[in-house]
Amino acid sequence: MPASRKHPTVAAAALGILLPLMSASLLAAEDRNTTGLPTYPHISRAIMDPVPRDTLGSKCIHYTADSPDPLDSVEAWYRHALQGAVESDVNQNSLYGDFFKLNGIRLTLGTDFVTVYRTANGRLTSIELFKCAGRGS
Repeated sequence: MPASRKHPTVAAAALGILLPLMSASLLAAEDRNTTGLPTYPHISRAIMDPVPRDTLGSKCIHYTADSPDPLDSVEAWYRHALQGAVESDVNQNSLYGDFFKLNGIRLTLGTDFVTVYRTANGRLTSIELFKCAGRGS
């Protein structure tokens, strides 16, 4: 095959590799934590909601992430990172009602809160950050 015919094939193959990588990096940028609350350093997946949502009577921006680290390690990290937060059981006034029995904590600072939990058979620790406007805002 002449060299002039190989170049379009090589260019198409390169685009086939580069376009998915570029779109993956754009998606990763959308999943950056913009709540202002601390991000646990060992996450495996993260999603930043594009718009605020109604949460427990407030408008909150929401960031969720998973970590392969043990629940107690992630809880300890957030206790240190959010000193002065009020700690409660994640199942108390649960966002999920009685649908799930979770193991974990909720840390509340003013109107903002963080939940760190695992389901009974979960392999990953879930982290949710809620940056909320006051009620009626």
